[in-house]
Amino acid sequence: MDNELSFETFLYISPNKIKIFSNKNFEEKNIYDEELLIKKKQNYLDFENLDQFLKENVFELEKVTKNFLENIFLILDLDIFFPIQISVKKNNNGEEINTTNLKYLINYSKDQCQQTLQDKKIIHMMIDKYIIDGESFSHLPKKTKCNYFSLDVSIISLPMDYIIDLEKVLKKYHISLAKIISADYMKTLFPDNDKELSYMTRKIIDGHNENEVLFKSKIQENKGFFEKFFNFFK
Repeated sequence: MDNELSFETFLYISPNKIKIFSNKNFEEKNIYDEELLIKKKQNYLDFENLDQFLKENVFELEKVTKNFLENIFLILDLDIFFPIQISVKKNNNGEEINTTNLKYLINYSKDQCQQTLQDKKIIHMMIDKYIIDGESFSHLPKKTKCNYFSLDVSIISLPMDYIIDLEKVLKKYHISLAKIISADYMKTLFPDNDKELSYMTRKIIDGHNENEVLFKSKIQENKGFFEKFFNFFK
């Protein structure tokens, strides 16, 4: 098989459907596209259903794409995410806001969240507002000096035991979980919902929301803890 990363594969899970599809370069038509309709609507994932669904489709998908399926992007359209809002503040002593002190506040927000929610993993982290000496901004202005600045941060997390159970099923087929996307979060960025799921997922991963903190995934290389930190400085 051609093991080049020519295709991206996505797994979509909702209360009434499981869907797997592969796409190349955001083409309108997916190379592979199969789904399982769930007759009894349920707001949780039946891992036995998922296991059987993958068993029926992984090999077929690999034959069609002529690629081994090693990594998959997961879109969860289930009411299992846990949102949290955090506000953090820093004394800047009249100096210019730079990458170092912004990164400090982002790390502090992340640490505070993980200490409070030890059984959950951060899936999305967004800066909602920058407050500089009492004035609010949607983006961080360039070359700004201030005495105090703070961040209002929104975090979307997912129970760790859910992720572990999911990874166990994927591991049976030698598949790694590349990234989890909240479908509800996706809908806030693409309210018209007129784009292909693969397109919307890739746009989020590539930093469509310039105020989202993008964390390094297991399959990415040489990008450090934050992938696109420069986007914060507008």
